[in-house]
Amino acid sequence: MPAVACPIPGCEFVTDNLDAAIGATAAAKVDRVKRPVISAAGTSEEWEYFLSRWLDYIDATKLNGRDKVLQLLECCDEPLRKDLT
Repeated sequence: MPAVACPIPGCEFVTDNLDAAIGATAAAKVDRVKRPVISAAGTSEEWEYFLSRWLDYIDATKLNGRDKVLQLLECCDEPLRKDLT
């Protein structure tokens, strides 16, 4: 594999002529999207924040139908979940 220059601006490092397997990079591991949490005692601002996070969550996880309902219930803290039941 030919020498490779550092991709960071201002960095002048250049690798030696290396085997191609050494120069290969693994794809970065993407963390799972964290499900938002909501409680009954929240403010209107907290609700707006939850709603924004919820919409991002369903978009990222591609939820639909009954799965959306089940995941929404899982967003509730325990006291709110009991109140809904």
